[in-house]
Amino acid sequence: MFGLLTVKPKANVEAQRKLSFAAQQKQAEQLAKLPNIGRDAQAQVPGQAEFASAGCGGCHVKGKEQGGPDLVDVTKRREGKWLKEWIMTPEKYYDDASIVPLIKRYGVKMPNQNVAAADADKIIAYLTAWESKSAPSVTGSTGGVGAQIFDKTCFACHANGIGGAPKVGDKSAWSARLVQDKAILYKHALEGFQGKSGFMPPKGGCMDCTEEQIKAAVEFLRSKANAE
Repeated sequence: MFGLLTVKPKANVEAQRKLSFAAQQKQAEQLAKLPNIGRDAQAQVPGQAEFASAGCGGCHVKGKEQGGPDLVDVTKRREGKWLKEWIMTPEKYYDDASIVPLIKRYGVKMPNQNVAAADADKIIAYLTAWESKSAPSVTGSTGGVGAQIFDKTCFACHANGIGGAPKVGDKSAWSARLVQDKAILYKHALEGFQGKSGFMPPKGGCMDCTEEQIKAAVEFLRSKANAE
């Protein structure tokens, strides 16, 4: 389906993807047989058809990981311009510090499905409906420098625990890290770190961030883990 000729998928993930795609195809066939009122109801969800036709549902299911990351709140974690470029030309970002851990985690690269610009806009609009009320926004943070840097870069992995990253606010995941000297946490954040559960890229991938900004982001994450 994706034309990934050089990547060997994980067997269990590939099986799930095939089942999901088969279910989508069956649903599409059933909808095609319905009277116009059925198709009109389907059309009331902007971007859903484009999401399905681009094969997005093969790896992305609302609320869970299935061959790819859960896209709930992705429109809060990423800016619209970035999402559009990612959907249309994902190969440009294969070496991006925030994407490398995802490729490593799921064992596949987001394929270029030749999605047109107009269809990409519709897909993004469709994903906007997946937003929750509690997710941090990629813009407009009012929590100081640390929160702003988190919203700019750190959220990509720490918002949902992607690639083994400790999820923001998860006291259990942060407990062992909080007992470490802050200098060690700063060093790992600034220079990068390969842990047992995942890889932390240097500066979290924010290479234009200053040392002070990265340290502020570390303090923001520590404060969330310590919050009552």
